[in-house]
Amino acid sequence: MPRILFSTIGSLGDLYPLIAVALALKARGAECIFAVHRDQVPVVEAAGFATMSNSYDLGQFAAELGMSETEVIRKTFRDPNFLFREILPYRLADVVRAIDDWAGEIDMVAATFQAEAARMVAELRGVPIVDLVLQPMMVFDPTQPPLIPGMPPMVRAPGRVGTVWNRGVLKTGLGAIRRMHGKRLNAARAAVGLPPHTGVPWFEDAVAPALRLGLYPGLLHDHPPQVVPPVEPIGFCPYDGPPEPLDAELSAFLDDGAAPVVVTLGSNAEFLDTDIYAPTLAAIRALGHRAVLLTGKGWAGEIGGADAIRRDYVAHQQLFPRAAAIVHHGGIGTLTRAMEAGKPQLVLPFGTDQPDNAARITRLGLGQGLAAKRVTHAGVEAALGAVLGDAEIGPRARAVAAAMRQGDGPGAAADRILALV
Repeated sequence: MPRILFSTIGSLGDLYPLIAVALALKARGAECIFAVHRDQVPVVEAAGFATMSNSYDLGQFAAELGMSETEVIRKTFRDPNFLFREILPYRLADVVRAIDDWAGEIDMVAATFQAEAARMVAELRGVPIVDLVLQPMMVFDPTQPPLIPGMPPMVRAPGRVGTVWNRGVLKTGLGAIRRMHGKRLNAARAAVGLPPHTGVPWFEDAVAPALRLGLYPGLLHDHPPQVVPPVEPIGFCPYDGPPEPLDAELSAFLDDGAAPVVVTLGSNAEFLDTDIYAPTLAAIRALGHRAVLLTGKGWAGEIGGADAIRRDYVAHQQLFPRAAAIVHHGGIGTLTRAMEAGKPQLVLPFGTDQPDNAARITRLGLGQGLAAKRVTHAGVEAALGAVLGDAEIGPRARAVAAAMRQGDGPGAAADRILALV
């Protein structure tokens, strides 16, 4: 049985699918270890895996740039190039050395696109790489193009000519990333003794991966992806973590009336410079619904009534099945949890892959998207009213949830990985 190094950089939504797959591999006898950023070490250790901090620390990184953590998060959403220019290359050669020193004997590396250091360790050691694709946007299929902020529009349902156009747009965009950021990546590669990478930094492997797995439901694609190297959407990969029962006050609130609309904007919402919760709550009340707001610790607003309740965070798998609808930011983890619960969705995307995820939910007929910058009381009321008033969304969402329950994404991913050994 192999010893596998998992690595990612990002939110808990990036980490949880990897833990789910690692647990399935552990159940089959494999040994899994993790390299994640400092905030996530306790989460991985609680799941039962040896882990190290891969030196990515938001507070330290922000201090070195002379910025606050809030400014770093806001800038990442406003300027995607900031992620590739400053965050992902941060101390990259040092991170490679640290992982290489710590990991011991490994048989393969399984990593997301951001975790370049772990893939470089695999290259140094000559072990296979398994690319773990968390967002359908990252597949870059010209026959069903993603919605990428800042890129020219692509043809949604292309024929031959449209596919050629889409392929050209994607090639141009990725080429710009290579020109802007290739030198930074290759400087780190040279520092650890690796040859230059001639492909697109972060998005293309210097060594062809042995396997590319999409850790999300395949129905988020219109048809099987047509890309090289191929990507296999393996299914929903949930990680529940330790049991987190609802607290008594929240349980009583849910039992006391009609199912509420749940609002959650992800772990980065508290860093945004726009209050989305207040107008969303006002819109929910105008529609005659109760509300549960999951705001994190940074929201300073007031609920101001018995028809709503606020919590910093509640495990989505515990709360979403009790909802009438779910209003969220469009992160892939939250989105798939809402699909699992079989509930109508209103997606308020800020940036990154979230607009693309919102578009996919709309195409599937599971809800609507409304750009976060357009969020007003009236805008949310109209969009959420349309979602709640559409008689076809609820049955369709329940059918999708039933289909998802038939699959075992983590088990399927583990079997595909073990088949490489």
